[in-house]
Order: sequence, then structure tokens, then C-alpha cells
Amino acid sequence: MKQSLLVFSFVLISTLAYSQVTVIGTVSNQDNQPIEYVNITVLQSLKGTITDQQGLYQLTIPKQLESVTLEFSCIGFKSTLRTVNVSNLKDKDSFRLDISLIESVLELEEVTISAGFAKEKDKLPYVISTLKKKDIATSGRSN
Repeated sequence: MKQSLLVFSFVLISTLAYSQVTVIGTVSNQDNQPIEYVNITVLQSLKGTITDQQGLYQLTIPKQLESVTLEFSCIGFKSTLRTVNVSNLKDKDSFRLDISLIESVLELEEVTISAGFAKEKDKLPYVISTLKKKDIATSGRSN
């Protein structure tokens, strides 16, 4: 009887300690079109996932955390942070969180492309060219 009670309490405690909440949802743009390959990261643990071709994602969060911050990021869109209060979800196994990302044009001042390892520009055995934003804009090329 004591062994049965001990095993039961061990199973109950381990189940509570490792229980998780599943976050599901979709990521879309301002026109409600799904966005694929959006990175979703739990900032407290650096765990994450990506959206599929329909903009759907699924992510598990440990219930022992009080709150987590999710970062939604994708090239061409402004990154979005959402804080989820996990302590309010202890009685649930999953919840839905749909996100709409805002398009953003990336503007870079300068792009440096290097190979292998970094050295000072003057000491490299090959030529390095630096293109400034102004030069790219006046060249008339799109890439």
C-alpha cells in the first residue's frame, strides 16, 4: 500500500512538473494573407518554431513559467513581441494566439561581405569594395 501511494504521488508530481501549454495560431499580413517561414521564438528559453505555408504554427511552453515573451520575426516585416501570462493558463492545455505583422522596408546604410575570418581591410590579400546606400540608390539597379 505504501509503495502504491509513493508511486502514485511520484507520477502526479512529475506530471505537474513537466506539464506544458501548447500555443497555436496563424501569422498573417495586414491583408489577412498567411505568411510562411515566420520565426517564433520564446525569448526566455530561445526555443522556437516557424510557420508553415498556411501561416500556422504550434509551440509548447512549460507551465512552470509565469509569463513568456514570444517574438514573431520575418524578413520584410516588423518584428512583434507578445507577452503571454502562463500562470493564467494553468487550467488549459492549449490556447490560440493569432498575429498580424506589419510590412517594413529594410534600409541598410552599408553592406560588407567578407569570407572566412575578419581582418583589417588594408591587410587582406584581396580587394574589398564597400557600397553605400546612396551609391546603390543612384545606380538604378534593384539588387
